[in-house]
Amino acid sequence: MAVDTGNSYVDYLLDQTKDFDYEAEQKKYADRLQQFSPPPERYNFFDLATDISRGLTAQQQTDRPNSLAGGLALGFNQASQSMQQKKEEYAKARREIGLQAARLAMQSEERANDYLNKALAELAKTDSDNEMKSYLYVSNEPLTIDGQTYTAGDFIPLTTSQALKYKTRIEGGSTGGTKVTGGGAQAVYLRREDAEKAIEALGLNRNLPIFEDIVQKITAKDPAQINSPVIIGGRYTELTPLTKDGAVYNILLSGTDGQMPMYTIIQEERIKAIQKTKDAFNDKVTNVLPAVDRGLSLLMSGTDTGLVTEALLPIKQIAQQTFGSSAESAGIMGAEDLQAISFFLGPKMRPVGSGSTSDMEFKAYQAAVLSLGKTPEANYISMYAFKKMTENAIMLNRKEEELLSDPTVTDIKTVNEMLKATDTGIFEKLPEDIDPNDEEKVLQWFNSLPAGAVIDNSRGIFTDRKNPNKSAGPFIIVGWENRGK
Repeated sequence: MAVDTGNSYVDYLLDQTKDFDYEAEQKKYADRLQQFSPPPERYNFFDLATDISRGLTAQQQTDRPNSLAGGLALGFNQASQSMQQKKEEYAKARREIGLQAARLAMQSEERANDYLNKALAELAKTDSDNEMKSYLYVSNEPLTIDGQTYTAGDFIPLTTSQALKYKTRIEGGSTGGTKVTGGGAQAVYLRREDAEKAIEALGLNRNLPIFEDIVQKITAKDPAQINSPVIIGGRYTELTPLTKDGAVYNILLSGTDGQMPMYTIIQEERIKAIQKTKDAFNDKVTNVLPAVDRGLSLLMSGTDTGLVTEALLPIKQIAQQTFGSSAESAGIMGAEDLQAISFFLGPKMRPVGSGSTSDMEFKAYQAAVLSLGKTPEANYISMYAFKKMTENAIMLNRKEEELLSDPTVTDIKTVNEMLKATDTGIFEKLPEDIDPNDEEKVLQWFNSLPAGAVIDNSRGIFTDRKNPNKSAGPFIIVGWENRGK
């Protein structure tokens, strides 16, 4: 008849050899069975705490709920009974295992040892000291157990005694699996130190590799961003802790349902508007700016303009065609080219999206950028300014599109601040760190500018060479004195 040990695996093995005649060999194996005497008491501190807690709870349900001594007495009485019961059950199982090992030894010593090892291993699982739980390893120092090395962020299986040994390096310790909380905290951009505190408050250990990545995602890139909401995919974002086996191992940043942020609405509309103007800006890059550069080159090379040039140009054209004179052919060709450029650039001055242009408006646009009636210097400065303004408009348009498409920029205030910080100056100005009275440094700066650059001389830093007490004018064109040479 098989013996019921209370352990299914042990009972199974016992049942497989229940017909073996042990009585004939009992004396032979008496010495071997001596090693299977009842083991030391297996009752531990956690069992004691549990039984005492039960005693105190039971006492509260009696007529004397405030009797601490009574509750402790009940608890220790329960503990004593539990100790004795564990002791008897464990000893019984060990005796039965030893008995069966002896029976099997008569058939095969190897089989007996194999059975004994397996059965003792199964029995060990019933001992709370050998129970395995999963823990999150959070130390920066690697840990090797049974040949396996663990680093921060790994989940590591440990027994109760191992967990106590490494308690300063681990978190969690349950079998609850992976969990995601129902709702998280709204994510806003913070200062670096505040971002670290916020992530730690959600339970994530700073030693985990993922910690730095999450902190970066909610750290403000600019002071203007502080306390503004974090927006991902056009949605407000929540910080949701992810837990596994009782430990927070990650923080999920996910978009929330509901109201769309105002920035997202502005962003979408503004990007659409920028896309509509792209063709116009591309035309300026490929057609307008090259024409302006050609006009500046003609003026810098010595082509004259002015009221006399404008008035005599038709007469010179007639004379050249009639008499074939080539003396003025170069000047005529330059003036004609400037006039053609003026007719080409006039319509380009019209704001994008405006309606038809009247003759008066066209002439005003044409005169503003280039006119044969103005002096060469005035034409050069107006064309230079038009070129710089066009380049700045193209640059700002592209930069705004880049900022609106940047996932790290999530508020219109940051977009405006960054656009405002962009240099949109038209004329060259003496840097603020150079003393205007330091002639040597001022001259070094002047010589560093390319030929054709226009300097804003409204402060009168540069004076007339013939009259040092008089300003050289509101604008100075670098290299203008050498034009045509």
